[in-house]
Amino acid sequence: MWPTGWYNLALIAAELNDYTGAADCMRHYLELTPNAPDAKGSKDQMFIWDDKAQSQLIGPLQSPWAQQAGKPSVLEKQLEKMETKH
Repeated sequence: MWPTGWYNLALIAAELNDYTGAADCMRHYLELTPNAPDAKGSKDQMFIWDDKAQSQLIGPLQSPWAQQAGKPSVLEKQLEKMETKH
């Protein structure tokens, strides 16, 4: 029930690159103070953090497809090293 606390917690979470947490905290802030003078800016920031959170989740999943065809992955290189040792 403490809007300022949720707002500050959102800023701290964002500083720690916890964009999911930052966006969630900002949602709590906006639920408690929907008519705050900074509501539009806070909502915009929440959307930015949501986008960054999605990018953090999607980024690692895209990396295998970003490799060039025929170029071995790090895992494949490690497996080759293990096979040559045995």
